[in-house]
Parts: sequence; C-alpha cells; structure tokens
Amino acid sequence: MARKTASPPTNLPARVPAEVAAELAAGDRDARAKAAGWITALIDQAERGDRDALKQAIAVYAEVPSLWRHNAAPLRKSLERSLLDRLVPNDRLFTREATRRELEAMRADLLGDEPTALERVLVDRVVVDWLAALEADTDRAGWTGGTIADGEYRERRADRAHGRLMRSLKTLAAVRRLVGPSVQINVAERIQQVNVPGG
Repeated sequence: MARKTASPPTNLPARVPAEVAAELAAGDRDARAKAAGWITALIDQAERGDRDALKQAIAVYAEVPSLWRHNAAPLRKSLERSLLDRLVPNDRLFTREATRRELEAMRADLLGDEPTALERVLVDRVVVDWLAALEADTDRAGWTGGTIADGEYRERRADRAHGRLMRSLKTLAAVRRLVGPSVQINVAERIQQVNVPGG
C-alpha cells in the first residue's frame, strides 16, 4: 500500500514523514542536513500561516517526537533573538553569529550530557538572563549623556539584570547539589563579562 503525503506547502515539495525521519536518523551527513533544511523551511511557512505546512510539520514531528524538545522552542528562541537584536545591530553579521554561537555553547556546557527536565528549564533561564545582563551592561557602557536620572536608570537596570542572573545561577547550582552533579559549572568564567562593579 502506497504511503500518503500531506498536501505540499507553498514552494516546498511534499515529503513522506517516515522518509524525513529516516534521513534525520541516517549516518549520512548530507541526508540529515537536507532533511533539517526542509523541516526548517516548513516551519517558517507554518509560522507565516500556511496550514498545509503546519499539518506536514506535525506529521514529521509525530514520527520523531524528540524534535519537539530539540527544535520546537519558538518563544524562547524569539526572546533570545529580541535580546540579541537590542545588543547587536542586524548589519554586524559576524558579531551576531559569534554571540549566537556563544549562547549555544553556554547552553551545551551547562546542560551536560544527561540533563533533567528541571535542569533544561533552569539552563534556558540562565542563558536568557546572561544575554539580558550583557545587553543592560552594554547599554549602560554606551551611555554618553543625558540627565542624571537617565544614568541612574541605566545603573539600576544593569544591577537588576545582574541580580536576576545571579539568582538563576544559584538556583541551578542548588538543584544540581540536590540531584547530583552532572556537570561542573564554572560560574566565575561565565559571569566575568557581566559583573557589575560598585553594586
């Protein structure tokens, strides 16, 4: 019996979900890259309101449920992208890419090999708070004039962002102590860039 495919989304060929899943699991790097690129384009179209693309994406995710955890975090990614937009202008392509890779490297370092569900939530919080603190420090450092109130606002904003980062790191460290250390956190190394002097 022939396998059915969903209606093809605009500008994308229809794919059999099981075949896409097989490509993602294949040892062939080119096959995995092709499947991942197709899924990314499919999700982009679904986000623009293409219901056929949405149906096909859900069908592929049903074949590979782990995709929901690894690839479907649109709100978190949108938040990180918004903070990155405030931190680095769109035309500074290399700096944006380097910062994005720094975020992903930090997330991977903090997660370790076998993170619990709670650790995943807390690590996402740490990464967002780190980026927000870096953005607040950059805004404060770039302030060159204005009223005293403006300067004090930037100081308070940077201090609050630093405080949120410290609290999220302490919470993650406390949870790790309770459940057992699966990864060593080098807090000093990660926080050096966002430490607020004076306090």
